[in-house]
Amino acid sequence: MNKRIAIAGASGVLGQELLSLFAQSGYYTRSIIRDENKCYLVDSLSQDVWVGDASRPEELAGCFVGIDTVISTVGKSISLFNREAQTFAEIDYQANLNLLREA
Repeated sequence: MNKRIAIAGASGVLGQELLSLFAQSGYYTRSIIRDENKCYLVDSLSQDVWVGDASRPEELAGCFVGIDTVISTVGKSISLFNREAQTFAEIDYQANLNLLREA
């Protein structure tokens, strides 16, 4: 039986690539994404999608139930065109710490 894998940040470039590789290998995958409007990016490759912002721990409650392996690709974009208000500390550190605590 294949392991059940959760990928946080699955709608990002790296997350989508990992999701595709795991799906091709027959793994059960749960995509954890922040923006409900991006479900279309992961729906076809994931058995289930959890919408929640990793910088808000209450939105992660229960997201890893039944999961064997957690992978985080959560990180602040370094694109010059990204105008996100959250800081690197809030995303790269705190959001990933919230994911670790939930796991």
